[in-house]
Amino acid sequence: MGTAVAGLPAGHARATSYVGARSESIEVEVARACGLADSYRNRTLVIPLGYMLPKRRRRELLVAPETVTDVAGELADELASYAVPYLSDLVESSDAVLSETAKGWLQLSVVELTRHLIATEHLRGRDPALELVREARRALAGQNNPAAAQKRSLLDGLMRGDHRPGPGRDRAMRPPGSVGGG
Repeated sequence: MGTAVAGLPAGHARATSYVGARSESIEVEVARACGLADSYRNRTLVIPLGYMLPKRRRRELLVAPETVTDVAGELADELASYAVPYLSDLVESSDAVLSETAKGWLQLSVVELTRHLIATEHLRGRDPALELVREARRALAGQNNPAAAQKRSLLDGLMRGDHRPGPGRDRAMRPPGSVGGG
């Protein structure tokens, strides 16, 4: 739930409900590649509920002590009627998953960039993922800041297969037949 109060009368807030879905196979590798703790439980996709409603509409709900039960019921009904079917359809479409993880992908945080590259590998295969890694390396060339250095390190780790356990590293994001970090 995202909230905002700026410019609103006292006692009022604007809220946006978000719905998320997690791909265990993708997020386990994201956590490994980024060196995140076992408690890492992030979502692969996060989408505003309004985006899933008919006509992609926004609406305001009055939340007050006397209306909170009704509002919660409305939100639960919308989740069941719209969000669950929307997400079910979404996870069946690799194009849709990649579209959601790719938004501005070169400006993404390290974790978000990792998620997009691993999702591409899972859903499209090694070659498209490798092309994105190469594109990211070209985009980062000449950037001499800590964020770019961290992303380059991540890209090197993905090429080595740091996101895969044991023998799977031999297949990770390297072109077939190549040796080393590539």
